Amino acid sequence: AARLGADVFFFPAHYSFFPIFSRVPKVVCIHDTIPERFPEIIFPTKRNFMFWRAKTWLAKLQATPVMTLSETSATDISRMLGVPRKRIDVVTEGAESVFRQILDPAIRSAARVRHDIPLDVPLLIYVGGFNRHKNVLALIEAMPAIVAACPDAHLAIVGRTTGTRFWDNIDDLKAGASRDARTSDRIIFTGEISDSQMAELLNAGQALVMPSLWEGFGLPALEAMSCGVPVLASHRGSLPEVVGDGGLYFDPEKREDLAARAVELLGSPVLQTELAGKALTRAGTFQWERAAHLA
Repeated sequence: AARLGADVFFFPAHYSFFPIFSRVPKVVCIHDTIPERFPEIIFPTKRNFMFWRAKTWLAKLQATPVMTLSETSATDISRMLGVPRKRIDVVTEGAESVFRQILDPAIRSAARVRHDIPLDVPLLIYVGGFNRHKNVLALIEAMPAIVAACPDAHLAIVGRTTGTRFWDNIDDLKAGASRDARTSDRIIFTGEISDSQMAELLNAGQALVMPSLWEGFGLPALEAMSCGVPVLASHRGSLPEVVGDGGLYFDPEKREDLAARAVELLGSPVLQTELAGKALTRAGTFQWERAAHLA
């Protein structure tokens, strides 16, 4: 790599960073400090964490500058990794054009049929990974309280369930989903689906739920809002920075708080309509063109 004669090396994530011993400028995107914040739930062993810290040290040493995706992450990188704030550039993300409002009810209905979800029930959706910091188990464990107040409520969990991404807890999630007879048939694991199918499913739902203990940006939230779908979001990390007034917030460590916000939204079509409009407006402030100018 050092002999390529490149003008600059760009690492879009420091997961993929490797040291290059040359004078070529290197830009490294550090998405977040989640591994440093929650090492016990991110890494299977302390040895893994030790190697991660060494890699991160090399990345921040070679980076000129460090790029990240939110002011929240910039603050964390400066405070937790010791990178001077003036060396950090914030470049936000954007949703792809496939994530848009779909007004055709036939398409929305087909999305539900595809995953055996009844057409006329309130639908919450989770999209993302299953690492422990994503806190999906808390969402599953909140479902009995949600169903107690909204008897027809369903939850669709979208993401790869093969257990091949990092250190996830998919077995715990599936066990949790089947633990309570009241909700075992209300929780659907769709597996990994295409962006177009995801957009259709989001349009068929009442809200996206992001119960993460921390996020560095929260792209699924932006994708949902681009579809005119409100977000029920953890009040931690970058999610308030991204979601703004396009959703409702809860404490991710309190199942009852999560359930209360879900019931509040599902029980009020007026609130759903109000937040959907605000979500669309909010999504419009995050565009790839803007990101290009920030870069």
